[in-house]
Amino acid sequence: MGVGTSGSWFWPRLSRLLRDGKVSERIGARKIRVLVVDDSVFMGMQVAGILNEDAEIEVVGRAMNGAEALKMVEDLNPDVVTMDVEMPVMDGLTSLKHIMVRFPVPTVMISSFTWEGARTIFDALRFGAVDVIARRSSSENESLEAQRASLVAKVKRAASIRVERFSYRRSQTSACGLNRG
Repeated sequence: MGVGTSGSWFWPRLSRLLRDGKVSERIGARKIRVLVVDDSVFMGMQVAGILNEDAEIEVVGRAMNGAEALKMVEDLNPDVVTMDVEMPVMDGLTSLKHIMVRFPVPTVMISSFTWEGARTIFDALRFGAVDVIARRSSSENESLEAQRASLVAKVKRAASIRVERFSYRRSQTSACGLNRG
């Protein structure tokens, strides 16, 4: 057998590179491109840092509000968007509606709302979000490592979901407020 035909040098080296995180397990596939949208500089950096630690994910941009996100989605064409709900200029739900109508991208909403704000979570899902992550404080029971793993897993899952363009229709109402056909 000639040199290199057995591949004995290749597999141990590949498994070492995979173990050290220097090669993505998605060999031949490009990284998942993510746009992070959050008005908090600190939280945006946290989310981007967590995602960039994974060998299969690349944060391609950060926006501070929904209006910036719309422009960046068009320019960057990300695979996934993570979006805060509460932001100035244009909030996350309004931005989500525009994204799903104009440039459908799987979007994971990040919300600090409690159960009292559950309507916001349901609205996000109704408007096209593929998942919602509760923004947790460090005082909660779930470990920071579990929160990191959950964020990465949800972004990867979102990247595999195909979303389609939404169309919103307003129903016609009669003078007495009843819907017409």
